[in-house]
Amino acid sequence: MLILDASTFETVSWEEKFPFGRRWRTADNLIVSFLSELSRCILSNKDAKQYPDLITFGFFCRKSNIKAEIQKVSDRQTSVGWGTLLHITPSNIPINFAYSFVMGLLAGNSNIVRLPSKSYPQNDLLLKLLTDIFSAKIFLDLSNATKFVQTHRESKKLDGLLLRCDGLNVWGSDETVTNFRKRPKKARCVEVYFPNRASSTVLSAQHYLDMNIEQKNKVAHSFFNDTYLVDQNACSSPTNIFWLGSYQAIEKAKRIFWERLASELGDSYSLDPVARIDKILDVMDICKAEDKAISVSEWHPDLLIIEERCGSKYPLRFGTFAEVYVESLDEISQFLRPNEQTITTLGVDPIDVYRTLVENNFLIADRIVPIGRALDIGLQWDGKKMMEVLSRKVEVR
Repeated sequence: MLILDASTFETVSWEEKFPFGRRWRTADNLIVSFLSELSRCILSNKDAKQYPDLITFGFFCRKSNIKAEIQKVSDRQTSVGWGTLLHITPSNIPINFAYSFVMGLLAGNSNIVRLPSKSYPQNDLLLKLLTDIFSAKIFLDLSNATKFVQTHRESKKLDGLLLRCDGLNVWGSDETVTNFRKRPKKARCVEVYFPNRASSTVLSAQHYLDMNIEQKNKVAHSFFNDTYLVDQNACSSPTNIFWLGSYQAIEKAKRIFWERLASELGDSYSLDPVARIDKILDVMDICKAEDKAISVSEWHPDLLIIEERCGSKYPLRFGTFAEVYVESLDEISQFLRPNEQTITTLGVDPIDVYRTLVENNFLIADRIVPIGRALDIGLQWDGKKMMEVLSRKVEVR
């Protein structure tokens, strides 16, 4: 059984038949073939087309992309997986569990993956496709060494697995990371943690103004994909918006930008009512912390702009952004947070952003990518080359 619900996970002794320690060579041909077949099934599935995050994952698994990623791995000819990895994945990012699984699998490991506790239709579809592919005889070995499980994070069974697994891959809040760091594990357990992060966007006002209508609409769609596809819950979804340029250019550009984004949201996008309440409470918390009223613009029921520099210090979500005007890139560093992860850009040379951060002694961000690429998870994430971290280099000479 590939997928275990919470009851089966807790009560059935499935782990007695699980091949703990099973490993393959890093980027084994069988694994690449499996991912290629998974990509084909996703991209040819008519139901998958309604889920952009699932389609993106399908492109990620294409043989051409995987082979290009493999070429970046050093010493892969003498690398093998550590054994069995346990993955703890977040509940608020639907397809994240699949990327974590692929990272572990490509590195050459058998995998036990905790699924999000929240139900998502794209996850259900992906798991169905995985089940179908794993049923093929050629992939039986991989199937036997893979489990997707549902359980709560305080499960005693998880504690038992930690003592048997060779690696641990945890995605979640700082609290979740701290919790799993403290739990007993195998002495040589390889541990990888992805705690809370924050992200920003840098836009050149004049560059945006010089775009034609079609290009501006494309930017709105790309920014929507970076943020609203995951309700701004992804660590790489921007919350700070840095407008670069003169005051006059910024005032004109920002009005068009937010109007285009509001139009992109339209009537089809709508937050859960509870999330809308939480969004308002977030703003009230900022007012309380700053001990003053905060200027907020509403461009759409699900689009709030905090027009105060102080807002850039706080975690924002559900379509809330803090807007900061800067005349030069040098000013950005004072507003970036210690846990900054991704900086998306428009009309600004990423190399210039990188050099500015270095010169200002603030090279905390792990990624500098164009708008629309915030959610593009790769085999390098949070500054870690995952295929190398999750594989064992064997010295052969």
